[in-house]
Amino acid sequence: MQRYLVIKYLPELEKNDARFGKLTIQHVLDMRSGLDFDEDKETPFAGIAKLYYRSSLKNQIAKLKMKREPGLAFEYQSINTQLLAAILERASGEKVPVLLSKYLWNPLGAESDAIWSLDDQKTVKAFCCLNATAVDFAKLGRLYLKKGNWQGKQLVSTQWVNATTNADVLAKLGYKNQWWANSNTSYFKDSVSAVQTLNKLKMVAPIKKMSNGTYAVRFKSNDYRAEGILGQIVYVNPDNNVIIVRMGDYPKKNLYFNGFIAKIGREL
Repeated sequence: MQRYLVIKYLPELEKNDARFGKLTIQHVLDMRSGLDFDEDKETPFAGIAKLYYRSSLKNQIAKLKMKREPGLAFEYQSINTQLLAAILERASGEKVPVLLSKYLWNPLGAESDAIWSLDDQKTVKAFCCLNATAVDFAKLGRLYLKKGNWQGKQLVSTQWVNATTNADVLAKLGYKNQWWANSNTSYFKDSVSAVQTLNKLKMVAPIKKMSNGTYAVRFKSNDYRAEGILGQIVYVNPDNNVIIVRMGDYPKKNLYFNGFIAKIGREL
């Protein structure tokens, strides 16, 4: 995927900024594109608000510019996922909902129709707004748990799933191919305790001193998750053969669901 340039499918972008000539699809998948886009959800004038409320997603894609060289830094930007949708449609000649139905929804035997929000030109809002049941989202998690195989049929290549969910890569990058790594962090009262634990486990991991004086160690973890804007989660734990789906908004109380769900998944 690294060798495929975005301009192979959307050549018109290069006239906006010469740096598009270096932008690969892998950069976009990993949120390392360097696009000039404001993800601040607290202001009605940010790029994310325009992406949701303005007309013509295609026109917004066509006007994209860069703010840095691609590949230099991770920055979560919804526009990356919308750009992926534009590439898919240009490469296949089909709409994203048709592709979803043909290659995933129908083969997975989804129990319900999914509803995907569209702009005024019937372009799918690929960066968000796929409405489906918990059961059907769980099937997407199971597909990855089974290395892309569904009841004997390979829907997604094993190579792709392995590259996406590789624990070493996820621990290093924190995000890969639109999936998040799960934080598996332990805290110690001093650095000596942290080192002793690492030695006991025969592991090597960085030790970080926190502002409260404790020491944190982030361990490599095989579990991973997809996450929505309001805290919706599809959690996958291949070690324990566990899938957990959470729907709904963030809770009013201070409960960190990402850590809570991962803790449950690791103990089942």
